[in-house]
Amino acid sequence: SEILIDETRAEGSFGMNAERTTQGTAQASQVIFSEQALANIKIQKILQESRTHKFTQDELDILLATFEAYINVLKAQTYEKIQRENLNLTQKHLDIARLREEVGFSSPADVYRWVSEIAGVNIELVKAKAQRRSAEIALNEILNWPLDQTFIVEDLKETDQFIVDSAFANNITNTKLMETYIQWLTIGAMRNSPELKQIDMAVDVQERMLKSTKRSRYIPIVGIQANGDYIFNRGGAGSEPADPIILPGADPIYLGADLEDYQWDVGISASIPILQGGYKSAEIQQLKINLSILNNRRSDLVNKITQLLLTRLESIFAS
Repeated sequence: SEILIDETRAEGSFGMNAERTTQGTAQASQVIFSEQALANIKIQKILQESRTHKFTQDELDILLATFEAYINVLKAQTYEKIQRENLNLTQKHLDIARLREEVGFSSPADVYRWVSEIAGVNIELVKAKAQRRSAEIALNEILNWPLDQTFIVEDLKETDQFIVDSAFANNITNTKLMETYIQWLTIGAMRNSPELKQIDMAVDVQERMLKSTKRSRYIPIVGIQANGDYIFNRGGAGSEPADPIILPGADPIYLGADLEDYQWDVGISASIPILQGGYKSAEIQQLKINLSILNNRRSDLVNKITQLLLTRLESIFAS
């Protein structure tokens, strides 16, 4: 930077301030300790873990949607197959009714009835085709395939993975074993639920923020600062030290000083908020409210998971 002062001030400074000064300044600062910074590091790690659980949840949601769409295609194909069989069977009944009419065994009313039945079955067959095509389009959309993509689906068959053997079924009828089995499944469902893990991560974040906010009332932020100045050039009046004053019988008296071209200083600072108009108290209260909301949401999710698990188990053992 270039600093210019008037000649009178420069001459009166006795060499302390030159009329023209060219200097460079460098500054550096570093936080040594900050509770807020430490809390933010911890919070970012928790949020990253929460994002991982969110990704897992999205994967499971896509798998579930794909499985349901696949089952819907199988159901639609089965329904269409049933309607085709109904049409063939109804056509056979119509042929028989016409033969019976030709030989005089029955009246034309029987033929008309089966013609009407065929019309109704044809309507159902058209609906079945539309449902099957809609189910295939839905599956193509989930798989990110062209919507008009055709494919062949393989029917699901009973395997040991989908049925409960008789020994297990007989043992599970015991009330205590049933309770133990349900408890084991519930614990596993809670442990493996990505949505529940995300809420737990959110609770951890709020608790860490609450702890950090409380600590900020009495733990200071400590930092270090360093400054350096280098004078490249001095010119004009006051650029040279003033001549000493010489008195008889006394040592020379020097006014001003011979300044060094390089100057530096280092300092440590500690800052702590004292008066903030109740901001910290309001922030702490808000964080406590957020924690309460998250805990209530977690309890509600636990109840929903347990309810869904029990409902599925009832369906399995009732089938």
